[in-house]
Amino acid sequence: MTAFQLQCKQDHISGAVTRPFWDGFPLCDIHLSITPDSDGGKGAG
Repeated sequence: MTAFQLQCKQDHISGAVTRPFWDGFPLCDIHLSITPDSDGGKGAG
């Protein structure tokens, strides 16, 4: 186990994801698929 995984285990959280699923997709830019809030970041109220 890596130090990160050991720390996660001590904190009782999952440390299993070491690489994102899209890492091996050469034509995928995850930053292009994240859209801004429709309200411009002003909040719902």
